[in-house]
Amino acid sequence: IGAMLGGTISKLKTKLSSLKTAPLPELLKGELDVTVKELSAGPKDLTSLAADIVLKDGEAKFKEFGLPLKEINAKLRLTEKDFTMDAAQASIGKGQLVAKAAVTDYLVSQNFTSSLKVNGIDLAEVLDQRQASVKVEGEASGSLKIQGQGSDVNSITGDGNFEIKDSKLKNLNV
Repeated sequence: IGAMLGGTISKLKTKLSSLKTAPLPELLKGELDVTVKELSAGPKDLTSLAADIVLKDGEAKFKEFGLPLKEINAKLRLTEKDFTMDAAQASIGKGQLVAKAAVTDYLVSQNFTSSLKVNGIDLAEVLDQRQASVKVEGEASGSLKIQGQGSDVNSITGDGNFEIKDSKLKNLNV
C-alpha cells in the first residue's frame, strides 16, 4: 500500500489547502483491511459511501523524526461526509502514542476534533538532531486536544500539556 498511499498523500496536499504545509509521512507500510459496505456515485459526485478501514502493524516515516512510527494500529469509519478514527496506537522508540480524530463534512467544511496522548518519548532518540548544533535530551509525556475547521486555519483551537523529564541541552555555549 505504500506506493499507492504515497501518491494519494501528494494529491491530498494539493487538494486541501490546510494540508499543504502539514508534516505528512514520506513512507507508509502496513496491512490495510478495507471493508466497503456501500458505495454509489452519480454523474457528478459520490452519493453514498460506508466503509470500515483497519490498519495493522503499520509503519510511517516522517522527515521530522529520527525514528519511524511503528506498530501502528488504527480503526477508521468513513462515510460520504464524515471520517472517524476511534483509536489509533503507535510506538516510536520506547514511547507510545494514542490518538483519536473525527472530521465532519471532510470535502466542504472540514470540521474536526482530535486528541493525542504521548507517553515516554525519548527526545534524543526520536528527534532527528544530526544537523543540530545543540542537542536535546529528555523524556516527553502529555496530551493535546485540537478542534476547528480545516478550511479555516484561524478557527483552530486547542489545549494541551506536556512535561519533559530530565531535560538537557547539550553543546550549548552560553
